[in-house]
Amino acid sequence: EAPWLGIGRGAFEPAFTRVHDASAYITFSHLENEYIQIIVEWGVPGAIAIALLLAWCITIAARRWRDGPLAAAAIGACAAIMFQNSVDFSVELLGVAVPALLVATTLLSPGVRETRSKLPRLARAGLLVGLLAAAVVIPLAATRSIQEDHDWLTQHDAATLDDMRGVMARHPLDYLAYGKAAALLMASGDPAAAKFLNHALLLHPTHPGLHRLAARTLIASGRRAQGAVEYALALHGTLAPKSMVAEIVTLLPDPDQAATAIPPDAANPAQILRSLHELNHDDIAERWLLRIVTTAQHDLATIDTLYALAMDRRDLPIAEIAARRRLAESRTNQSRLMLARAMFREEQFDQVLKDLADVPSWTGRIDVQTDAWLLMCDTQIEKREWDHALECLHRLDGSPILAVSRHGEVTRRISIVNENRTAEAKQKAIEELERALGSRPKQ
Repeated sequence: EAPWLGIGRGAFEPAFTRVHDASAYITFSHLENEYIQIIVEWGVPGAIAIALLLAWCITIAARRWRDGPLAAAAIGACAAIMFQNSVDFSVELLGVAVPALLVATTLLSPGVRETRSKLPRLARAGLLVGLLAAAVVIPLAATRSIQEDHDWLTQHDAATLDDMRGVMARHPLDYLAYGKAAALLMASGDPAAAKFLNHALLLHPTHPGLHRLAARTLIASGRRAQGAVEYALALHGTLAPKSMVAEIVTLLPDPDQAATAIPPDAANPAQILRSLHELNHDDIAERWLLRIVTTAQHDLATIDTLYALAMDRRDLPIAEIAARRRLAESRTNQSRLMLARAMFREEQFDQVLKDLADVPSWTGRIDVQTDAWLLMCDTQIEKREWDHALECLHRLDGSPILAVSRHGEVTRRISIVNENRTAEAKQKAIEELERALGSRPKQ
């Protein structure tokens, strides 16, 4: 965007936020390549000039490689730093830059000799004047760095709009002053806040705080659907979502609308689910997971989470949707068992028996086979088909797939069947006796 003059020395951070999504949660002060950094900051002509200067320094230094081990070591050190900075920016750090400069001077120094020329004195005088000028200019507000202005803005809550305009004038590509100005004007209900907020979002499109501010403003003005969209954008760049999730469920009481405020491709779904559970809003979690399962890229673990949540809340239609989605994506016995459990809870017993009719021929995990057998037996118990239920349980009890630790589950069910069948037989005998007594003629 600025090939001739570059973006300016030290201006990489605010310029980079507009083009790199990860800037939402991490700050990038430099590129990982010092040579590309020079082109970006100084432009193509400036980079060419610096390259020519570097080539001149290399030419002079290379002539001294035979001057002894110290010169050779200095050349090796400088070469190592130059190579390392093709994947780093270590010379930006004072602890590396100063030693590197001292080592380089041992190679570039022409040596000490007496001279009557006035040029060295003039050079030293020029250097002294430059240092004095720098000492005068550096304390001025016009020379503040971005970091200094950031620190000042975040530490001074009483900053005025004029103060923020001064920061904008010094750093027109930085978002923070515009965002602070928007927050200040919104607090007083000034409609000009939208202008500053829009410009801040233009400079930093993924900043979660800016989108959160926009969401609050939109919801306060009655535009809840747009506010939900802004919250979704804010959560994209939030690594610790609990406070924002709490704000969403408070400002958006409608569960369906609150679910749309959480992006389906959020980077931290486990934290979001935990936050919703702690806030007693599993209803929103269920609707959010359903959106992921039906509209976004997902894995089987997401479907399993939705299924477990729906079954726990007895939201059986959602549980069946999750189970059928899992079966469509993974035609395994586990998927078939999950669907059968949902239909069992819905009391669709005939369909359960139909779907599990081939359980004896299942292969694979024996715990899944055992669970399917037990579910089929439970279905027959619910239908009060005692003979079929006993046959099912005895077949499972004699099957090699039944673990020793699970024999108690079968025994307990057999006892239940026997008790119910005995009670039913007694009740039937009593009813027959009552009918017989009622049909005898009175004496």
